[in-house]
Amino acid sequence: MLHYLYPKSSIVAFITGLNVVIVPMVVYLLFKQKVYIFSIIGATVAAFGLWLLTGAGGLDSFGKGEFYSLLCATFFAIHIVYTAKLSKRYNIFLLVSIELFTVAMLSFFTSLLIDPFTFPKEYSYPLILALVTTVLFATVYALFMQTYMQQFTTPAKTAIIFTMEPASAAVFSYFYAGEVLSTTQVAGAVIMIAAMLIAEIGSCYKSKSNL
Repeated sequence: MLHYLYPKSSIVAFITGLNVVIVPMVVYLLFKQKVYIFSIIGATVAAFGLWLLTGAGGLDSFGKGEFYSLLCATFFAIHIVYTAKLSKRYNIFLLVSIELFTVAMLSFFTSLLIDPFTFPKEYSYPLILALVTTVLFATVYALFMQTYMQQFTTPAKTAIIFTMEPASAAVFSYFYAGEVLSTTQVAGAVIMIAAMLIAEIGSCYKSKSNL
């Protein structure tokens, strides 16, 4: 029963990372926009590399936790696609500010309804450091940079680049936390980097051949 509600973090990481293969489908279904074959190949290769990196071969059932993770991946893919569209039409600072404000308000009122407490009882240095890191760098700065840079690339490439998040986390965990990476995990990270090169070099080759 516990596994049904709370799957392993590696399983969640893999399922959430599947937005890399969902994005091309969303692009086609919502906007009937053609996706280059190199982006599809890169997305598939990246998903395989993510599978190796997270060790998600242990997925032997699909419960409520896995379903919500897949739902998250789908909505994240939709977010990437619409960010690519809207960032070319509207002021990115206004766009991101409204997005952050909306999420902050919805999260605040939801927390008041379902959480035992919304504000911590005491503010320690580790808590403040965590807040600064997650709010300023991992949320505000990251979202601004994503929205700005998506003006110059495709949603499929963005999703492939985002697969480097777990790979980067694995590298930092090795150097910062002393965690040991297996040969399979290292191979997965290398394959994910190769997927980015396939999508980028393939797109350059395709654009030149159309000249």
